[in-house]
Amino acid sequence: MEQRQDIELVKGLVHGHTRRVARYRCNDCGFKARQFYWRCPACGGWETYPPKRTEEFDLTP
Repeated sequence: MEQRQDIELVKGLVHGHTRRVARYRCNDCGFKARQFYWRCPACGGWETYPPKRTEEFDLTP
C-alpha cells in the first residue's frame, strides 16, 4: 500500500511539472495552449503558433 502512495506522489509531481511547460503560445495574441493549433482559438489567426513549445522561448535571446 505504501508503494502505491509513493507512485501516486511521483506521478503527481511529474504531471505538475510537465503541465507547466507543455504549452504553445500564439504569436499574435499570446494565447497559450497545451496542443498545437493551426488556427488560434482565441484570436482566429491562422498559423500563428510557431512549431516549438514555450519553454524553448525562454532559451532564445
